[in-house]
Amino acid sequence: MNLNNNEEHVFLPNTPKMIQWVIKYSGGFVKNEKQAQFVLIGIMVLAIIISLILIFGSTNTSLDDQYYDESLYEEELPSN
Repeated sequence: MNLNNNEEHVFLPNTPKMIQWVIKYSGGFVKNEKQAQFVLIGIMVLAIIISLILIFGSTNTSLDDQYYDESLYEEELPSN
């Protein structure tokens, strides 16, 4: 029975720091470099999708509508 939960990972000298970080802080979910690469690719794809949604989101207002101020274009009617 292992009571020591502080596992120390030993990495090859050429293992990227991002891969090491994912394995270290995954809580045991990611066990090797290949899984860590898939996790990083998934995070990247998710970030791209969220960025595209924010950039090209379904807003129905155009820039003209956002900056249109009716008071600038109202004609002053002469008072009777």
